[in-house]
Amino acid sequence: MPTPYLSRLKLEKELEKKAQALRKKKEQCDSIMGDIDGYMNILERKVPVDKYQEEYKKGKEFYDIKDMDAAIKVFESLRSELREKLKEVYIDEEKKIEKLMEMLSGDELTKIKVDLKEGKDNLENSPNKSFEILKEIKEKLEVVIEDNLHHLKRELTESIGKIDGFDWLQSEVNQVGEERGVDALLRLRKIRDKAISDLESKIQENMDKSELIVQIAKSAHFNLPFDTGAGEKIKELMSEGNYAGALRVSVENLESAKKSFEFFYNKLYDIAGSIVEEGKLMDID
Repeated sequence: MPTPYLSRLKLEKELEKKAQALRKKKEQCDSIMGDIDGYMNILERKVPVDKYQEEYKKGKEFYDIKDMDAAIKVFESLRSELREKLKEVYIDEEKKIEKLMEMLSGDELTKIKVDLKEGKDNLENSPNKSFEILKEIKEKLEVVIEDNLHHLKRELTESIGKIDGFDWLQSEVNQVGEERGVDALLRLRKIRDKAISDLESKIQENMDKSELIVQIAKSAHFNLPFDTGAGEKIKELMSEGNYAGALRVSVENLESAKKSFEFFYNKLYDIAGSIVEEGKLMDID
C-alpha cells in the first residue's frame, strides 16, 4: 500500500506533467498568434479584416481561460484562412505589377520578375517574407518609373519636339510639370502616342504622294529611277526612336520622286515636241 509520501510524489509528478503539457500548448498558441498578428498587420493595409479580428477574439477568450486545445483549434483555422487571403492579395498585386511593367523599360525589370517569382514561391511557408519582397519590388519600381518619366520627357522635348511642327510638345510636357508616379507616366505616354500618330500621318502622307507619282509614271509605261527601300528604312528608324530621321527619309523620298517625275515629264515633253515638229514637216495639223 503506497505511503502518503509516495502518493504525494506521484501527484506532484502528474501535476508537473500536466503543467509541462499546458506550457507546451501555450507556446504553440503563442507561436500561432505571432503568425496571425504578422499576417493581420499585412492585410489590414490592403483589405477589411473585421471578420478575422472576430475570430481572433474568440480564440483569445479560450486562451485567457487556459483552454489551449480550443484556442489552438481556432487559431490554426484562422492562420490557414489568413494565409489563403495573403496568397490572393499577393497574386492580385503581382498582376498589377506585371501590367505596370508592360509599359516600362529598363534593365531592372528582369531582376524584378525574378523577385516576384521568389515572393510567390515563399507564400506557402513564409508569407511575411513574400510581402517584404513585394515591398522591395515596389520601391524598385518607383525608381524605374522615375527613370522612364525622365527618358520620356527628354524624348518628347529633345527628340520629337525638335521636329518642325511639333513645338507644341513642350507646352504639353510643361503641363505635367513635376508630377510623379504612374499617373504622370500615363499622361506623358498619351502625349507621346499623339505625337507619334501625327508624325506617322505626315510620313504616310509623303509616302502616299511618292507612290502616286510612281504610279502615274507607270501608267505611261515609264519606271522612275526611284529608291523603293525607303519604307523599310523608315520602319527601322521609327523602331530605333529616330523620328526626325524617319520623317527626313519620307521627305527625301518624296523630293526624289518629284525630281524623277520632272525628268520623266521633260523627256515626255521633248518627245511630244519632236512629234509635233515631225508632223509639221509632214504638213500634218
